[in-house]
Amino acid sequence: MTTVLVDGTLEEIEAAGRGPIAWDVAVYGSMLQAPWRDVRVIPLPHRPRRGRLPVRRRAGGGGGAPPDLGIAAGDAAVGAPRAIPRWELLGRVAREVDVARAPRGADVAFSHLRTLRTVPRLPLVWSTNGVVPEIWSWRAPTEATSVRDRFVATHAALARRAERIVVWTHWGAEHLVGLAKIPSGKVAVARPVLVLPSPDGPGLGVRHDERLRVVFVGRAGWLKGLPALLAAVATTPEVELHVVGPDAPRDAPPGTHWHGPCGPGATAALVEDADVLAVPAHAETYGVTLLEAMRSGVPVIGSTAGTHAELLGDAGLLVTAGDVDAVARAMQELRDPATRAELGRRGRERYERELAPGPAAAALEPILTR
Repeated sequence: MTTVLVDGTLEEIEAAGRGPIAWDVAVYGSMLQAPWRDVRVIPLPHRPRRGRLPVRRRAGGGGGAPPDLGIAAGDAAVGAPRAIPRWELLGRVAREVDVARAPRGADVAFSHLRTLRTVPRLPLVWSTNGVVPEIWSWRAPTEATSVRDRFVATHAALARRAERIVVWTHWGAEHLVGLAKIPSGKVAVARPVLVLPSPDGPGLGVRHDERLRVVFVGRAGWLKGLPALLAAVATTPEVELHVVGPDAPRDAPPGTHWHGPCGPGATAALVEDADVLAVPAHAETYGVTLLEAMRSGVPVIGSTAGTHAELLGDAGLLVTAGDVDAVARAMQELRDPATRAELGRRGRERYERELAPGPAAAALEPILTR
């Protein structure tokens, strides 16, 4: 039996369950609940102190803060993106190491995004979404080069601290190895062990007509493809769009309903009630909302960018980010109940076969115990 110490306390895990969800901590909570065979997972007894490590020196100089992830600001629903630097988030991840005393009997430390150093030192399995080029590929060329270099350098520095690395997708792993120059023998691919929130809320309410009920979920409206979705809905009166995450603009377009930020259970209820989940994103490092839709048998309109194709397989429709006509055509195609039922069935089967906590834990266990 291998005892795995995760980088989260019970208090942090419980807080993440109440929302807003911090997916790194949610992973730790899910691992505590997963059906392991030869693994026992334990939380940190208390939040460790944080020590600063000058990653920019280890990353080969150049200085500067870690890269901005391009989250849209202002009226993300309708405007062009204005990048908000994510120095506070990625700076903390890149420059700090959690330092904790290892409980007696612990064999391995596990941390997602952050790095954990234990005393006495345990081998570290570092979990990451990997390097996904769509983080920078939608930008202007000069900015894209800068973001790419700093993003890759940050991942390279973090990866060097771990004995083993588990990446959530083949797409992210391929570019972590190819761009960050991490030895391939150190890297394995396994889906995250995620116990998704249970639906808890009124959902979309009573259906008043036969319009297709499409749900969008994402705080970063532009990055997740909301402008193209709004433009497509404007040409498709047979669609009723429900937006979860961004606040409503002053003049909400006809046919749209704005739910604002919602808790984990309420969001899951809205997705479960939908006819279609649409997230035609410009960049996506994983896509947990897709898993929620697949679990509920809800077909997905995803994006050819990033990891959607790998997660969805044949269980959804993929469009090019920003292609309004393609989004409109996909919604028209999904007005057919038989098409929705077939894609929903494929998604549910794919989730239960590969993405649910049981199969995800079974794939991760050999990485933790080797």
